[in-house]
Amino acid sequence: MYYHKCNESEKKLRIKISDGIEIYCELINETENPYASVLMVFPGGPGFDSLIYKNQLMFLKEKYQLLFFDPRGCGKSTALSNQNYTFDLFSRDASEILEHLNIEKVRIIGTSFGAMAGLHFAIHFPQKVETFICIGGSPSFAFLEQAKKNLSERGSDEQKEVCDRFLWRGQFQTQEDYMYFMQVMAPLYAISLKGTLQNPYQLTCNLDALNQFFANEFEHFDFIDRLSEITASVLWMVGECDWINDPCLIESVVHTIHDIHFEKVLGSGHSISKDKNDEYQKLITEFLSAHYNRTNR
Repeated sequence: MYYHKCNESEKKLRIKISDGIEIYCELINETENPYASVLMVFPGGPGFDSLIYKNQLMFLKEKYQLLFFDPRGCGKSTALSNQNYTFDLFSRDASEILEHLNIEKVRIIGTSFGAMAGLHFAIHFPQKVETFICIGGSPSFAFLEQAKKNLSERGSDEQKEVCDRFLWRGQFQTQEDYMYFMQVMAPLYAISLKGTLQNPYQLTCNLDALNQFFANEFEHFDFIDRLSEITASVLWMVGECDWINDPCLIESVVHTIHDIHFEKVLGSGHSISKDKNDEYQKLITEFLSAHYNRTNR
């Protein structure tokens, strides 16, 4: 079947994938069409579950089925220890979720790390992706050095200290470490938060996944030479002032994707949904509507 038929408004599932890990998923369908196309949401982090994205993307619920999942080791999925976390495993898990649900082709939305994982998935499973909304992701390891440069120019002494202490080498030890980091860094992630003292990112994070990606995978991944293999229609949006996924690195390579719509959102940092939520929703809605008839005919 081309689309998953869901007659329930919300279905909660635990899907056992090939290595015995259970992945927690929620499939929400509040449309009047049980065959409405499926939007699969790739969480960020690395290490986030799907909860924050449910709040961000429910404006789409009346037209599309929304498929949320907690990546391996995250949220309500099987807790793991001494596990590897890689782009390959993330994509394999996502593919197995789709196979379990009999979904042949899907639309993907990925933010930050989820956008990077979405690029990997769109390259390695092109036959499964109809459209891809890539929000603030990077196509290669070059983002790290550029982010360090941006931090040296824009960051406070405290922001530089917490990145050196926790982020760059993957050294988070406790959730308290992570919450402190996000409180200090929040005004760089969302420029609308400048001058605030409270941390609006009340998130838990799988620190093993976060640490492993920064200490290992982010040091060498490079999708640039394979972007031309993406067959999906792509909306790639990035904040003009994004400190960690600098738009300059994306603008120089984005043209290699065959069907690309690139948007640099003025006045926004990394968190476009916080800085420019109206524009964020408008860009997503218009892109999906423009490509709706391609798969609903």
